[in-house]
Amino acid sequence: MLNKSVVYFLEVARCLNFSQAAKRCFVSQQAITWHISNLESELGIKLFIRSTRSVQLTEAGVYLREQFTRIQNDLSLVVNHAQSLGISGRTISNIGIFSSFSHHKIILPIMQKLTSQWPDIYFNFQLLNLGDLLNQLLDNQLQLIITTSYTWKSWTPITSVLLHHFPFKIVIAAGHPALKNGFSASLLSELTLLTNEQPSQYNSESIMRNMPKWRQALPHRDYLHLPDINTLLLYLELKQGFALLTEELEGVFDNPNLMTFDLTGIDESLEDAGSDMICCYTKGPGNKLQKDFARAIKSIFTDNQPPEHP
Repeated sequence: MLNKSVVYFLEVARCLNFSQAAKRCFVSQQAITWHISNLESELGIKLFIRSTRSVQLTEAGVYLREQFTRIQNDLSLVVNHAQSLGISGRTISNIGIFSSFSHHKIILPIMQKLTSQWPDIYFNFQLLNLGDLLNQLLDNQLQLIITTSYTWKSWTPITSVLLHHFPFKIVIAAGHPALKNGFSASLLSELTLLTNEQPSQYNSESIMRNMPKWRQALPHRDYLHLPDINTLLLYLELKQGFALLTEELEGVFDNPNLMTFDLTGIDESLEDAGSDMICCYTKGPGNKLQKDFARAIKSIFTDNQPPEHP
């Protein structure tokens, strides 16, 4: 609800570390720095005293941290109360779902499960990309999200429930020149890895050290960050590199212009490579309903067989 620059200021003010704040907000450190500088210019005051060893709040920064925190809490209370009034007396719940999930195997079953189990609640489902899901959850615009990640265990501000694990497959254009003599593991070290991972994940040695072993062992020449799955698929078809994708995604494994290969046999450490489908909500005392929603969604994938190919 608050201006994005104010949200980033509050996060930096809480931890007094630009790199850590960027990680918590799922953006690059450069983006955080730009927003803070922009806010300081707009207000005409300095908010932080920065040195090579530490970050400290100025007196004005301390005052604004207190006031902005109070405003943020007041806004959350107002929004929560408005949502409790609902539409025609019904409670509203804003649910975000990763838009590239298989519609028939994942998205529709989730929608049907929630609406049938809680008929008195109005569910406002929103299909969004990975970055928007996390940002809107942290901004309290969404009460719960269903997304995919392999780094979710480090998301400290968020409660996450594992729904299902999907193994990665190598995806590359069917007519890629690198495949003229067939596929081999050595090809990957000569190709660009196309990814939706946030660029900030590569800006910190500590973050890279905490990456799964398979991610550190993955051979590739370089990487290219793309904003969403649709753009990534276009770059694949343009023969710009390869990607690691999972079978719960829409329109990947039935695309005749793309070829898929297993990771098994390339390197033992890559055999566990995959991404988890997770249900996330922010921590707090008023999240009982979100816990119930997460439990119901998890039952879709534990009470029945795992989702099939899209």
